[in-house]
Amino acid sequence: MRELVSKAELIQVAEQVLDWSRSQGYRGYNKHDGLNSPILRALLGWNRWPRMVAIQAVTRAPVNLRPMLAVPKTYNPKGLALFVQALLDLCRATDRTHYLEEAKEIL
Repeated sequence: MRELVSKAELIQVAEQVLDWSRSQGYRGYNKHDGLNSPILRALLGWNRWPRMVAIQAVTRAPVNLRPMLAVPKTYNPKGLALFVQALLDLCRATDRTHYLEEAKEIL
């Protein structure tokens, strides 16, 4: 029975994802990061209800409001752990040690 996806194709896709993630510095937006906006903080303060509205508005908006609200991209511990796991899997699958070195750098 033929494999649905070859090992080479999986490695290629993993490399593409890693290339994009490297270009972003392994940083991105998080689900509830609307509170990190200095603009929203200045407009709404830190009261409970305005903060809840800000979180929901940023999370549910049909467009990404984070760049317009100056929300910085940050590291996500779970995301970094998944990248390290992917790099270790690639190291095992290809015997290329540069994946192991990159995993160490992330950690």
